[in-house]
Amino acid sequence: DEINTAGTMTRACTLLRKAGAKDISVSCTHAVFAGPAIERLDECKLKEIVVLDTISQEGRKQPKNLTVLSIAPVLATIIDIINTSKPMGIYLDKL
Repeated sequence: DEINTAGTMTRACTLLRKAGAKDISVSCTHAVFAGPAIERLDECKLKEIVVLDTISQEGRKQPKNLTVLSIAPVLATIIDIINTSKPMGIYLDKL
């Protein structure tokens, strides 16, 4: 979904560490990163944070270990399927 202020993510990391997790990686679709999010995520000492480029991170402060993945190839494929009147199942079967 999204990481907004990272409050929920911080609490989840705390619980995972108490349960014995040593390395934690997180992901989300929308990297809002509002308010204290960057500081909270950095304090969690995450192995990796993977987000999609639905919200540009260019020129914004970013948390450590951030990986941004592009959704452009997926959108291009879906647009092609729609424009060529192919069934969406063709794409979904490849996932």
